[in-house]
Amino acid sequence: IQSQLTTLTMGTDNVQRRTRTAQGFDAFARVGMPTSASFYREYAVTEDVFLSELQSIQEEYNIRDEDMGAWMSGETGGTVSANIGGTGIEAVMAFLNESFTFE
Repeated sequence: IQSQLTTLTMGTDNVQRRTRTAQGFDAFARVGMPTSASFYREYAVTEDVFLSELQSIQEEYNIRDEDMGAWMSGETGGTVSANIGGTGIEAVMAFLNESFTFE
């Protein structure tokens, strides 16, 4: 279960940002117990900028192509397949393009 607050602001640089804070709670074993907290600052970018940043992060953190689009299971910390039909940035982009519209 998650509780989320979203705030939209316009910076002095004329960039609109979305700031999100979220609190996660256990919905199964210990219902209602806090499990996580997150804070995000987001802003819109072009697809080219997104791809460039994604590739830089992949290289900086030595993320293998087969791990792109996968996640860690909460129970064991093991890698879980994202089942996105491939590996690497191309597979991640194909998956994202099914869900989002890039400007």
